[in-house]
Amino acid sequence: GTPWKNRGSEFYSILNMIDPMKFSSYAAYLRRWVTYYAQGNQWKEGGIRDIPAFKEYIRDIAIRREVDEVFKEMPEVNRTIFTCDLDEFARQQYESEISEFVRKQNQRIIDGTDDTGSMDAVGDLNRVRHIVALNKIPVTVEWVREFYENADDKIVVFVHHIDVGQILYETLKKDFPDVPILQITGSMSAEEKFNAQTKFNDTKKCFMVASTLAAGEGLNLQTCCTAIMHERQWNPANEDQAAPGRFRRIGQTRNMNIVFITAKNTTDDF
Repeated sequence: GTPWKNRGSEFYSILNMIDPMKFSSYAAYLRRWVTYYAQGNQWKEGGIRDIPAFKEYIRDIAIRREVDEVFKEMPEVNRTIFTCDLDEFARQQYESEISEFVRKQNQRIIDGTDDTGSMDAVGDLNRVRHIVALNKIPVTVEWVREFYENADDKIVVFVHHIDVGQILYETLKKDFPDVPILQITGSMSAEEKFNAQTKFNDTKKCFMVASTLAAGEGLNLQTCCTAIMHERQWNPANEDQAAPGRFRRIGQTRNMNIVFITAKNTTDDF
């Protein structure tokens, strides 16, 4: 499993449940095992400090094996950046939001409240990302069309925003009436996700639109080897959990291809 994706402190709760004597204090765990680094005038939390010592400390309760160690013949993962341009109207929308973000950020600096990790700043950037995602939909649909015409196979398109996923889902249903179109969203129950997974794996040719976060854990999609990352994540670990994470499983026999639909000169580039 994946015990943590981002900050070293996320590992504590699992370790505390497994061995509450060795990991009895959250504060002591942070002081001893978690790294911090300076970012501007603030300290940010990082990963694990002194990894060899930490590995030795938890060797009786935790074991880690990378996929390549367990399955030495696991097929390779190919990642491709597919670049596209925003149309003129979308570019105007994007530049307007960027200008507004810069204005607000400059005001935060003047006010002494600058924190690029704040929810306000993240919300502003998310609006920019949303504009990009909505305007890349025709590009992704066209990429799926070429796949449909050249491969008798299945594909998963990963998205972040609910409306982006719904538009893609409805568009694919309309444009490809002879292909089963499946969907995994954050609002689905575990049983519904499992049923979607089962139908996907049992169907030779079908398409799936899936939430990167909702489908990033607990699913096995190794009957598929092609994925599109339509929207980028702030945390790249979330992308890897989805693709290749869902496809690089026991039973995978083909090289995996992950395509990142990337709008030039936008947040996608960064």
